[in-house]
Amino acid sequence: MAEENKPAWVELSSTDPAASRAFYSKLFGWRIDVNPDPQYGGYALAYTGDAGVGGIGPKQPGDPSPSMWSIYIGTKNADETAKKVTAAGGKVVAPPFDVPGQGRMTVFQDPSGAFISAWQGQAMSGFVAGGEHQFGWAELNARGIDKALAFYKSVFGWDAKESTAGGADAPPYTEFQLGGESLAGAMEMNSMVPKEVPSRARWSRPRTSRAAGSRSSRIRRARPLACSRCAERATPRGSPTGWAPGSRASRAPSPRRGATRPHSPPGRTSRGVRAQRVGRPPRGR
Repeated sequence: MAEENKPAWVELSSTDPAASRAFYSKLFGWRIDVNPDPQYGGYALAYTGDAGVGGIGPKQPGDPSPSMWSIYIGTKNADETAKKVTAAGGKVVAPPFDVPGQGRMTVFQDPSGAFISAWQGQAMSGFVAGGEHQFGWAELNARGIDKALAFYKSVFGWDAKESTAGGADAPPYTEFQLGGESLAGAMEMNSMVPKEVPSRARWSRPRTSRAAGSRSSRIRRARPLACSRCAERATPRGSPTGWAPGSRASRAPSPRRGATRPHSPPGRTSRGVRAQRVGRPPRGR
């Protein structure tokens, strides 16, 4: 099952899935298996060894937004999470719905406009993070970060640990923590960024195999979402996905390096979270 209130899955929604699969298999050495069942719309699962690291699938027809990585947070009850989202000032974009035989998911926007999803898993499968060529960190870059911090505290119970690394002129950096464990980062979007650029999220891979190998990866059990059509249903058309992907190293220390994360559903964002460590979202088998 996906670990509650922690990152549970990442997935790439691509304008050219075949090219994305070829790129990541060469870059990270991922084994990528495309589900032959038509109902999954060409959704593929990426592996390092026998451990799932994410999903790659096609964007829905007519969606003009660019390719985007998405992140999912584990929950024991997607319906209750959706209620918390509304109560905390967020917007439920895709009300909770079932992914047959695998779980239940919902997609929403936080008060800053960033999209993110919640995944209530049922079936089991390994999903690892924090090691070499695996998901390692997520970050929210938003306008009105204070509203977002309060929101995630209410919905997921995340505490905000603020630091001022980067000099007196640099904006404070926040680490989202749960029980003292850092899960993701957040910071106010620079005022020089054009207003049309929405809040967004990114994620990335570990910087080196050495750092990744210094700690053992733990496998949290959660089954990857196996339904590209579900992802399409959950994605706001014409907008980028919620906490989105990125390829640069995390600004905050990488506390999750070497840790493992459960897998979740596919989603998108058009406002800012940034993930730091791998590249491209997942979908079930």
